[in-house]
Amino acid sequence: MKRVVMSGLSIGNQVLGSQSVSDTAFEHVNVLGELVTQNCQYKKLHILGTAQCENCDIHLANVKGTLTAHQCHMKELTVYGEGILSDCAVDSLWVLGRFMGNGTFATHVRVGTKAWMSKVHGHERKQLLADDLRGEVLENFIPLSLSNQRFGVIVNAGDMDSTKEVACRSYYGFYATRFQELNADFIYLNSRCRQEIKELHGSLVIIDPCFDEAWIKDINLSYPLRDYRNRTQKAQPHIGCIEADEVFLETGIVNIIRADRVTLGPKAQVAQVEYKEYCKAHAQASVGRMIKV
Repeated sequence: MKRVVMSGLSIGNQVLGSQSVSDTAFEHVNVLGELVTQNCQYKKLHILGTAQCENCDIHLANVKGTLTAHQCHMKELTVYGEGILSDCAVDSLWVLGRFMGNGTFATHVRVGTKAWMSKVHGHERKQLLADDLRGEVLENFIPLSLSNQRFGVIVNAGDMDSTKEVACRSYYGFYATRFQELNADFIYLNSRCRQEIKELHGSLVIIDPCFDEAWIKDINLSYPLRDYRNRTQKAQPHIGCIEADEVFLETGIVNIIRADRVTLGPKAQVAQVEYKEYCKAHAQASVGRMIKV
């Protein structure tokens, strides 16, 4: 590995003007101007200007300008400015700016931060992860719109919405949600948050203010679990339809529940329940119709 070997406007490890380079390995490059690179390796790549990378291997990338990448692998990518990726693989992705990932797989994605970013910038602009971004874990702390996402686990502690189906293996909602449709094996929604979901499909659905840490023990979170649970709001869920094997509803307003097993708490308001095995309702729960099918 070496620092920078490029002709033209480059000083030390800084790219000041417009540079093109291919088939080279670099230790550390700062891009202040414009860089076009192909088939290169970078140990550290800091982008303050613009960079276009194709088929590159980057250990650490820090983007405060604009990065456009195609068929690249990155171990760690932090985006403060704008990142536009297509058909890339990223081990760890932290989005603090604007990001689009067409056909990109990111093992662990963190959007925003629980401290200054969510307070200073979070409500000033929508952060967008769009067009087929796939990964294992998505953690969100700021207003976020989802579009064609495929994640194993989604943990929402910000403000999340989608006009399309959101599908994952496990969904944990600790903050406001507005979904057209949510489809997951395991779904937990904090019942003290504003959850607006038209259709909810799952195997086990729990809508309750209490959270068992055992449900999330195998997931490596960026922050302690208490930082997620402290972000609750004074609101309640509004859900059109819940279809699941088992439903626990402590509080919330639901039009219809279709499930094998249903348990309703004292503040549950359900227009109709269709169940196969049992429906246990608290004496103070409000149920319009209860039908065994």
